[in-house]
Amino acid sequence: MVQETDARLAERTAKHVARGGRVCLRVHGVSMLPWVRPRDIVVVRGTQLEAIRCGDLVLFARHGRLFVHRVVEKRDLAWNSHLLAKGDSHPKPDDPIHAEELLGRVVRIHRGKRRIDLDTPWESFKSSLITFISGRGGSWYPVGKLAAMTMSPIRRLAAFFE
Repeated sequence: MVQETDARLAERTAKHVARGGRVCLRVHGVSMLPWVRPRDIVVVRGTQLEAIRCGDLVLFARHGRLFVHRVVEKRDLAWNSHLLAKGDSHPKPDDPIHAEELLGRVVRIHRGKRRIDLDTPWESFKSSLITFISGRGGSWYPVGKLAAMTMSPIRRLAAFFE
């Protein structure tokens, strides 16, 4: 069996999502810790740059590789609209993401037997909070880790009442 290169996978993923499909990808990196973890599976649906909001997790292709990062700023300019995104554990945003690099928006995360739908009000609130904290720079990570540990019992309690 021939192993597919990162560039080939990025190209195939882009074509599939552009046709209105959705893709499931396993996370390998640690740039989104503690919110998205290695071995999580993200479900991505194709979307246009105009439909993305701050706090959304987006899949984009750059230099033949795929990345899932959080949008921390959206710049709508008539001649050059783009997104600024960053890994939650990174201190600075990536280079701007332009429409041709954007593949889609993460709508769900599978973590073991758990399914996290990112379009629920609770997850939207958490995304906004994470974006606010993450946008403050690299020193947020210890606070974010503590918040993630604290949120776990609260999340279980909220699920009990749903």
